[in-house]
Amino acid sequence: MNGLKILRNGKNLGVIFGLIFAILILNIALADVSVSSIITDKQNYNPGDVVKIEFNASIVDQSGACVLDEVNFSITDGISLSCSLPNDFGTYTDYNCNGHNINLTVTQKYYNCNQYGGNNTYYYVIYWQIPNNWNRETYTMGVNISSGGKTGTSNTTLNIANVTPLPPSCINNASPVIKRINVPQVVILGEMMLISIKVIDTDDAYDTLNLTAVYNGNTVTLTRYGNIWKGTINTATLGV
Repeated sequence: MNGLKILRNGKNLGVIFGLIFAILILNIALADVSVSSIITDKQNYNPGDVVKIEFNASIVDQSGACVLDEVNFSITDGISLSCSLPNDFGTYTDYNCNGHNINLTVTQKYYNCNQYGGNNTYYYVIYWQIPNNWNRETYTMGVNISSGGKTGTSNTTLNIANVTPLPPSCINNASPVIKRINVPQVVILGEMMLISIKVIDTDDAYDTLNLTAVYNGNTVTLTRYGNIWKGTINTATLGV
């Protein structure tokens, strides 16, 4: 009987150790790191625009430490940018990211690491100005984090779109130039006379442009048709 009891106790001990081992394996499996979706404030950008970039980096149950070891940020394809970001909370002005200055804040969005199984979430906000010499194309933006030997990655696209250049009149605030004025060479007294004025470099900047014509001391009302203004004069009002 004693031997049987010992055997039973041995079986019980085996079951207990097996449960402990299974719990440890389960806890190890729960340990994880992850990066949220990378969010930008717009879908399309132009060279010179400032981009706002946001993402969360989360650590779940890394041996009770819940601390980021490394955060890498990159924009690749064609011209590229890549650097390691700080993992200490704070505000970083003109942070040097491989020769590019970025403004960066790192805050703690959530923390519950007082016991094994807790988690910690870092919130990153980046402001970066696209250099004027970057090509207009679609780039890949990525974040890679590591903690306790585990890694997490998130990627998105950054689209620097093609932009139609503004006309010189808009850029230089140039004044419109009258190219041609058409008036009849022979005027018959008492009949209507047509006058037309053509303006060059007319674009949307001239939607509010008003022209006034004065013929022989009489003001002519003009109507716009694209970049041509037309008006009529009643020659009966003209002096001989």
